Amino acid sequence: MFLQRILPSLATLVLLAACAISPQQVAIDPASDETFPSADRSGIVVNLSVTDTRSESAFGTLGGTYDESATLTASNDIAADLRALLRGKLEDAGYTVSESGADFTMAVQLSELRYARESGTMSSEVQVVAELALRISDSRGNLERSYRSASNQTRVTRPSAEDNKMFLEEALNSSVDRLIRDNRVHTFLRR
Repeated sequence: MFLQRILPSLATLVLLAACAISPQQVAIDPASDETFPSADRSGIVVNLSVTDTRSESAFGTLGGTYDESATLTASNDIAADLRALLRGKLEDAGYTVSESGADFTMAVQLSELRYARESGTMSSEVQVVAELALRISDSRGNLERSYRSASNQTRVTRPSAEDNKMFLEEALNSSVDRLIRDNRVHTFLRR
C-alpha cells in the first residue's frame, strides 16, 4: 500500500529531473581574418580599450524545466581576448598600441552577446545577437559606430556546449570583422 502511494510521486520526480538542463560555460575566442589598412606613417600611437558592458554576465538560458538555472556563461574574459585580437591587428598594420602619448583613442564595448533558445515539438531554434560599439577620437574629433550581427540556427536535437560556443563566436566574429573592415574607421585612422 505504501509503495503504491509513493511510486507515482517517485516517477514524477524522476521525470522532472530528466527535464532539467545543467548550466554550461563556454570559452569564447574572438577571431578575424580581416586586417586594418597599413598606417600611413610610422609611430602612430593608439590607446585601445575594450570593455564588456553587457547588462548580464550570462548570454541567456538553455531552456528546459528549470530555465532560470540553466544559464549559458563565458568561462573566459571575452573583453581581454577581444583586446588582444584587436591589438594584434593594429600592430600588424603598423600602429603602436600604448596607454600614453596616443594619437588616437579607440574604445570598443561589447554591448551585447545574447543567446535565446526556443524549443518546439520537433526542433530547437537558437537566436544569437552580438553588438560592438566603437568610439575613436583624436584632437580633431571622434567617430562612433556600432556593429550588430544576428543569426538563427535550427537543430533537431538540443545544441551541445560546442554548438553554443560556435553560435556565439560566429555572431561575435561577424561584428569584429565588420569593425576591422569599416572604411569609415580606416579613413579616420589615416587623417
